[in-house]
This record gives sequence, C-alpha cells and structure tokens, in this order.
Amino acid sequence: MNLDSIQDSTRYLVKELHYGNIMPGIRKEILRDIFLQSGAHVKGGVYGNELSVNGTGITVDGAVYCKNNIRFDFNESKDKKDVSFNSTVVCPGTVLVPGNGSKVRFFSDVYTGKTNLKNCIVYGNVYATSATLENTIVLGGVYCKNDLKLKNSIVFTFRAGQCHLSDHVSILSPFGFADQISMETTVNILTFSSLFNLDNEAKYNGNLKLDETDIYEIELEKNEESEEFESKIIQVLSVAERLLNTSEIIEHFKQNKKFIEFLSLNSHLSEEDKKSFVANNIEELENELWQIIEKESEFNELDGSKSMDEMFKQYAAEL
Repeated sequence: MNLDSIQDSTRYLVKELHYGNIMPGIRKEILRDIFLQSGAHVKGGVYGNELSVNGTGITVDGAVYCKNNIRFDFNESKDKKDVSFNSTVVCPGTVLVPGNGSKVRFFSDVYTGKTNLKNCIVYGNVYATSATLENTIVLGGVYCKNDLKLKNSIVFTFRAGQCHLSDHVSILSPFGFADQISMETTVNILTFSSLFNLDNEAKYNGNLKLDETDIYEIELEKNEESEEFESKIIQVLSVAERLLNTSEIIEHFKQNKKFIEFLSLNSHLSEEDKKSFVANNIEELENELWQIIEKESEFNELDGSKSMDEMFKQYAAEL
C-alpha cells in the first residue's frame, strides 16, 4: 500500500497516485467504502460497497464495481479538472453526478440501477433501471427498463419503458424506441448533419426536427424463446416515413458514422486506425458536441424533403 492511502476494514481513502487494484483482502472488507479525493489516480480497478468521489482531477484506470452507490461531490473543489473512469463501471445501486463542477468522463459502458448524470460524457452505453440525463453526451445507446428522462443532452439512441424528452434533446441515430414516448418540444436528429466537418462554416445545417407526428407504433411479435409477452406495442421516434433527398446528405451521414466510431472507440483503436481519420483531434471533435450542450445551439432544419411530384419528375428525366 502506498503512503497516499488510508486503509482499514471499513474505508479506503486515496488522494494521490495509487498503483494496483483496490480489492478486498478479507471477507469484512467486501463492504468497505472507498473515498477518492482530489488528485487521486488509481492505476487499477476498484471494488467496494460505496464509492465517494470528493473533488476533481480524479482518474480510475481499471473497472469499477460498487454494490450500493457512486456519489460525486465537487463543492469543495476550486478547480474544474475532469474526473475520468477509463473502464467499465458497474453499480447495481445508484450513480449520482450533480453537475455543479467538473465534467465526468466514462470511457466505457455504465451499468447501474438508477442514475442521474449531469455534465457527463459516456464513450459507450448506459444500461439502467431508470435514468435522468441533463447536459450530458452518450455516444452509445441509453437502455432503461423503466423511466428515461432527457434534457439538453445528446445520445446516439435510446430504448426505454417510458421516455420523456424535454428541451433541446439531440439524437445521433435516426430513431429511438420506448413503450411510450412523450415530448415537450421538437427533437434534433443529427444523423444527416455536417456537424463533424470542422472546416464547414455551415456545420449546424442538415438537421431534422422531429415532433409528435414522427412517433409511430409497431407491434413486436412473441419470441418463441421468451415468456414475457404474447405480443407488444412499442413506440418509435423515427425519420422513417419522411421523404428525404438523400443525394445531398449521404456524405454527411457517412462522415458522421466514422466520427462517432472514432469518438466512442478511440481508446480501443490502434494507432494506425486512429491515423486513418483526417481530423484526428478527439478534443476538438468532443468540443463540437459540448458546444451544442453548453450554448444550446440552434440548428438550421434540413431542406432535403421532396414531394412525390418532384420525385416522379426526377425519375422521368433520368429515363
């Protein structure tokens, strides 16, 4: 054990560089609480009952498992250094990030019972019983068994029991699913935008705004291997029934797909794969997304729709 740590059977406190895992050595240490203070860097994983992140500039390199809760407290921190979890986080209890200080980065998937994420970015998926996201970016999907609430956030897609979409929600995928979807206002679909073209002055062009008329119901047939339901009706928020002039937006779609893969898989990519991206600056790409959150950027709606008459005229001209 390093001099930076204070350890007994009920608590483990780290405030500087710590080499190796924080793991129980005897049975009673399984229920030990872990405390990480400003400047702590755990070069390994963490296993404990409850994890308290008190301060900023904290990093955990390995996987995290906490039986009960993971709580964040930035109140006593004067700086706003980031907090980073570089591997998977599993917490059957709750993960609560207050959002009154530093950005919290999860560089892999988050598995939890209940979560409230504010001012976070997740380079992976969020799996939860229920979740509330505000001022947060999830480059993967958000999958909730029960309630999902989104406000001023960007997600790739979602699947939930009940999904409530509040102000300024953006989706990178052209669809999201829930048993029931409610919307306070329109939702931005960034699939076809030129968002990640950093040299493009019109980067906020190419947005689709979906409203309640873009919510459709589909019936799921019974899975022979499942006994959960005979059949089920779910709702889909989708661009599926809109007619789009894809010739003008398909390149943006391809470019967005590449950049999303780069952002979400960056830590797992080889150096050769990273160099294959023309704009290989992850901080600059991430900043593009944070500007949408922090400035609540307004988008110019995509003018890519076509009437049936226009489509027939174009088809006739090509014959």
